Amino acid sequence: MSLPAIDQTILAITRGPAGPKVGAFFDFDGTLIDGYSVLDYFLDRMSKGALSLGEITELARQLMRPQRSEDEFSELVGKGVLAWAGRSEEDLNALWLRLFHERAGLSRDFAIFDDDDQMRLVGALLKQAGLSDSVTPRTVLSLIDRAKNRGADPGKQPGHTYAHDLAAQVYPAY
Repeated sequence: MSLPAIDQTILAITRGPAGPKVGAFFDFDGTLIDGYSVLDYFLDRMSKGALSLGEITELARQLMRPQRSEDEFSELVGKGVLAWAGRSEEDLNALWLRLFHERAGLSRDFAIFDDDDQMRLVGALLKQAGLSDSVTPRTVLSLIDRAKNRGADPGKQPGHTYAHDLAAQVYPAY
């Protein structure tokens, strides 16, 4: 006779490593992350009209259930995560900061520039400087990003190419 899933999990934990540097964490919908709820994410998507009727129906059905197993909960969260497919880590970080800005200690009016915002800004700066035909915003952003990743000031990088010079010129306004 096999043990129920929860008993198997407890048995695996008790047989696992022990000591002051070992922990076992059970996080059903964010009990470890103060106040986080997958519901916040769904409500945000709903407010933007990004949930399909099927998703709204499924969410309502799930919210009406008094209890669910760990497997059912994992399946529900997995369905929500599918909406993140194809989004960059930066986009997801921006989403989470927007949703949980208070918990991160940020005011409501903080600003995050995602990839599209950065492209528009650099494009506008290049156009303002009369350089929009010289190099693409993506090239300038790549050079700025590389310099920052090396811990260097992108505005003070020696120019290896004309594009480097343009990135250094645009960076102070960026």
